[in-house]
Formats: sequence, structure tokens, C-alpha cells
Amino acid sequence: MRNWNLSTKIIASYSVLIVVMAGTIASGMYWQLYSSQRQAIRNQLLAIVSLAVPQIDSDYHGLVLQRSDVYDGLRLRTSAFYKIN
Repeated sequence: MRNWNLSTKIIASYSVLIVVMAGTIASGMYWQLYSSQRQAIRNQLLAIVSLAVPQIDSDYHGLVLQRSDVYDGLRLRTSAFYKIN
């Protein structure tokens, strides 16, 4: 690098600066796109759940048992997470 003249050093410095700035801008744009997509998915899921909640029958929902309610080693490995009586 000692044998390079001033214009070559300036061009190399600006090239490195351009690559660093392009990487910074690209990663910032990626993060913004990622965040906006996650928020859109959250909003869509909230809309789906908000639509489904009034349609749930509370009597039927009361029949749902969790794993801790019916803990049995063999049954735990072979059954679904929720069991309906």
C-alpha cells in the first residue's frame, strides 16, 4: 500500500466506505421488512382469533383437559396435548 499513489488510496478508501454503507443500509432495510412482516402476521392472527372467540361454546370448552390433568406416562407420549372427555 506504500507504493500506491494518492488517487488509488482515495478510490480504495471510498470503495470500502461504499461497501460498508451499503451493508448497513441493506441490513437496516432487512430489519425493517422483517419487523413489518412480523407485525402484519400478528395483526392477522389477532383478527382471526377475534373473529373466532365469540363462536366458542363455553360448555364444550369446559370439557378440555390439559396434560397435567390426565398425567399418565404412556398416555402422555401417545395422546394429543389436549384431550376431550
